[in-house]
Amino acid sequence: IGCGGGGGGDVNNADIKATLCPGSKTQENGGKENVIFASVNRTGITGYIENSTGAKVPGSDLIGNSMANTSEIMCTLNSPGAYKLIYYVNSERFELNKSLIQWTTLPDFSAPPSPIWDSASRMLTVNYNSLAGGNVKYYLRLYYSNSLNSMYDQTSSNQGGGLLTMRVNIPDTYTPVLVGDIIENDQVIATVRYIFSSISLN
Repeated sequence: IGCGGGGGGDVNNADIKATLCPGSKTQENGGKENVIFASVNRTGITGYIENSTGAKVPGSDLIGNSMANTSEIMCTLNSPGAYKLIYYVNSERFELNKSLIQWTTLPDFSAPPSPIWDSASRMLTVNYNSLAGGNVKYYLRLYYSNSLNSMYDQTSSNQGGGLLTMRVNIPDTYTPVLVGDIIENDQVIATVRYIFSSISLN
């Protein structure tokens, strides 16, 4: 995936917000994995994750997500330690260091979330229980099942348990993902993701 050139001018560094945090992803009818999540709040940003030895984490190159206006990556990892997000804005190198990424305190959804599709209204609804503790922002992402780096849409965020709804106007096979971002001091400190099985929204 290449980056676009020119057009639109330089990005104001003051507006850039980077995230590097632990997370988990649970697959419906499957297992749970520990992940490390990195994101920069602009699309078209290049970067990657390094471990404590200065080695690049395999598969950690940031990928642009135009629907969310981010450049982000989620890698499966199980080794606690120091990690660093290296990213470039207007060719200038930036680092975000985390002295300890670990997964021992991540909460879980207390019950599996459930998606409901209403073909008449073309509305997808997901019911979910809130995660234990802290300030959590919940939102729903919908990816094309044939390309999990290609997102159809993302809802605005909710706080607390309840419902998330999304209108899906294009019939296709999709993979819904429920996201719970745990927030502290306006920073995402952990992310919990529930990945539903593919669903045909016709």
